[in-house]
Amino acid sequence: MSILSNINYIGFDFDGVFTDNTLIQDQNGKEYIKFSKYDSLFIKALKNLIKIKNLPITLFVISGEKNPIVKYRCDKLGLNCYQGINNKLEFFKKEFLVKNKTNKVNYIYLGNDLNDLKLLKNAYFSCCPSDSPKIIKKYASYTAISTGGNGFIREIIEYLFKDAEIYDEDVIEYIEK
Repeated sequence: MSILSNINYIGFDFDGVFTDNTLIQDQNGKEYIKFSKYDSLFIKALKNLIKIKNLPITLFVISGEKNPIVKYRCDKLGLNCYQGINNKLEFFKKEFLVKNKTNKVNYIYLGNDLNDLKLLKNAYFSCCPSDSPKIIKKYASYTAISTGGNGFIREIIEYLFKDAEIYDEDVIEYIEK
């Protein structure tokens, strides 16, 4: 039985997962960050797989920081986004699950830093990029070869697809839908 068949949610931290944790700021305070198109392509494939196979999986982003860039990116990718969350596990259990009217808590979580630790430790399956601190790597189920913002999300989705016996030729179908 695959990991995907045992979960109800896939959660992502934002900074350090979608990004390489680098922030560029100009003299007017305008912030710039970069994203990997490799990641967005496979998020699309995952969303299409969930839809086509009618899997009961909800994707969401939970970030400790409030930033319009995060909301814009999540809206573009069609991901539920929660920002300004200090205690992510408490929010997930006491607000997110209540809002979604469920007590099913089997989830995958992709995180990279200390504010993700509780969610990582309580996940059915957790993942971190290779540039995460040692304590995060210690508790993650899987440490990627990729770093945050550099194909990390794609690597994890490919891992989940292979675990579900979905290979490259089949993935193309989900990308093209």
